[in-house]
Amino acid sequence: MYLVYRVNWLRAKARSDRWEEELTTVQHEMGWTVLWFQNQQKKWEERAERCNKENKLGHQAYAEKQVDMWKMFVGQAQQGFKGMMIDI
Repeated sequence: MYLVYRVNWLRAKARSDRWEEELTTVQHEMGWTVLWFQNQQKKWEERAERCNKENKLGHQAYAEKQVDMWKMFVGQAQQGFKGMMIDI
């Protein structure tokens, strides 16, 4: 009977360890997502600035719209993941 309890305990321990690892991974992924959104925002800001210098108004307007979109994504991700993600 002792062997049955030991096997069940080992299975439960392995399951718990997998869940802890998954939680850590997801928390890191939340931080990476925010960083990726910020990186995309920065890229589009640089493109908008370049279009402004080259006097490409249509391209600049599109780039600025993209900046606003990525900024919104950053804000929503930070708000949604608040207190759950691991800050990088």
